[in-house]
Amino acid sequence: MGIIPDFFPKKESPEEVLKEKILKEKLLRQQKKSSPKKSAKRVSRTKAPTKVKKTEVKTPVIPKAPLNFETATFYSQPVRKIYSRNRWFFFLEDIIALTGTIGLNEYISKLKKSKDYEKNASLVVDLPVNDSGKTKFVECIDIEGFNWLLPLLREDKRTFPGPFPNWIAEISKLPSPSLISESKVN
Repeated sequence: MGIIPDFFPKKESPEEVLKEKILKEKLLRQQKKSSPKKSAKRVSRTKAPTKVKKTEVKTPVIPKAPLNFETATFYSQPVRKIYSRNRWFFFLEDIIALTGTIGLNEYISKLKKSKDYEKNASLVVDLPVNDSGKTKFVECIDIEGFNWLLPLLREDKRTFPGPFPNWIAEISKLPSPSLISESKVN
């Protein structure tokens, strides 16, 4: 008969076996990447879209007319303030400048990118200010915003001169400028 059936596999070297395993694994990885994953559940195409809950963000009421600001001084440093919505607001850049921050604009932009700022963005309010005949929007904070900002500044090793937190708390308790001017007239 001369023809012997190939019942027994050829003996392969360990290198050839390893190469073959590597090739099979590569092929399996390629197939997994190229084939889209099929979900077990079938989704009806006529199904109504699910409603997404919208998170409510409190948008502050911005006055239509530009406001005039007053300047108070703390240890010969000017701090601009505005009376709006029955409370005092202070210019954010003036408060941060009191800490002796070099690169004020860079620090404010770094602060705006922080996660804590995103969570408490409602504490920083853009108010229209009348500045030499032009209206511009300025970022301001009230005493609540200052209490939020104070630990952030202290984390960055920034400190205020003297008893500034107490001073700003006292200023924020002052009545409206219109009430003060009425009491001077009487």
